[in-house]
Amino acid sequence: MIHAYSIGSIEVAELDWGNEDRIRAVGPPFDYIIGTDVVKVYAEHLLERLLRTIFALSGPRISLLVGYEIRSTSVHEQMLQMWKRHFDLKIVPSAKVTSFMHMFTSDASAFVLCT
Repeated sequence: MIHAYSIGSIEVAELDWGNEDRIRAVGPPFDYIIGTDVVKVYAEHLLERLLRTIFALSGPRISLLVGYEIRSTSVHEQMLQMWKRHFDLKIVPSAKVTSFMHMFTSDASAFVLCT
């Protein structure tokens, strides 16, 4: 039963980038995606697979919040440039990262908000 004050639902899933069976299994499209401990953001050859996975999960008005540890400055910069071509990108300065965000990922050195 959905109550009058219900505003939706949250679904949590581990996802291998590019795994079409897993992508279909989580039931996209979504309006919001929160990515935590996005640990594969260290290899250039995985950036395109990550972006394709985000597109496959995204609804027409997607908002993303992605937290990750910067493991390679050059790959991080390349990822941001790729994402800027498709999203309105906002880097959340570490001083603005709240304890709420740290609940999702304690080791994150970067948070990116995409709309």
